[in-house]
Amino acid sequence: MRLALAMFPLLLAGPVASAEEAPPEARVEEDAPDGAVVEWSVTADFTSRYVWRGIPSSEWPVVQPEATIGAFGFTLGLWANQPLGPEAGGRTVDELDPWLSYTFEIADFTIEPSFVGYAYLPADRAPVTGEFGLRLAWGAGLVEVFTDHAFDVIEYPGAYFGDLGIGIDAEIVPALSAAVETSFAWGTAKFSEANRGVAHGGVHYLAVDVSLTWRIADWARLRPHVGLLALLPRALRTAEAESPLVTGGLAIAFGPED
Repeated sequence: MRLALAMFPLLLAGPVASAEEAPPEARVEEDAPDGAVVEWSVTADFTSRYVWRGIPSSEWPVVQPEATIGAFGFTLGLWANQPLGPEAGGRTVDELDPWLSYTFEIADFTIEPSFVGYAYLPADRAPVTGEFGLRLAWGAGLVEVFTDHAFDVIEYPGAYFGDLGIGIDAEIVPALSAAVETSFAWGTAKFSEANRGVAHGGVHYLAVDVSLTWRIADWARLRPHVGLLALLPRALRTAEAESPLVTGGLAIAFGPED
């Protein structure tokens, strides 16, 4: 069950989406009143399976589209999951997650509070819920250190999930860049019980994600990515019976940019 913010970065991580991470966005900046900058993006991520916060939610590939628009520091987005292969069962989209965030800077820190809602199709598959999130990031050159925190405030109060990570993003040639990110995650017993069926509080996993971004045009980017995630506690490894988890995919982002 996907119950927390995809760092958009999840994707999220994220969501993970990291499995939890979000793909790079194609954006366009246009003139707006009072000097505001309007940004938008449309992305589709074809991935080997839906894994969110170390929890496999599919056995077959999925496509995860997302659209965003933002101005004045606010960003409004809509993320979806569409199963492919036998798991689709005639369905198109089985999850819709609208979200809103606000990004600002204090000194060298980027701060991003957010709210994300989770709706599942059909409606009786899982209850609708939502979370408040907070992302803090500090960057220096090619390196960024970040931490994410998500608190369920509707269906599962007391369910909390957090991570701490470091990422490196470097340009190889003008049209090609590479990124490596590693993160360490933890959560409350309420989060684990609601999502894994095991009331485990504490450390969850260690994850590593590697990606390339190829700018094939001013309006299009390709991002192949691969992720490795290892559950650390024995209780979670026994419950999931699937660790390490390896995923891979290709994200396609559209939108002209200056």
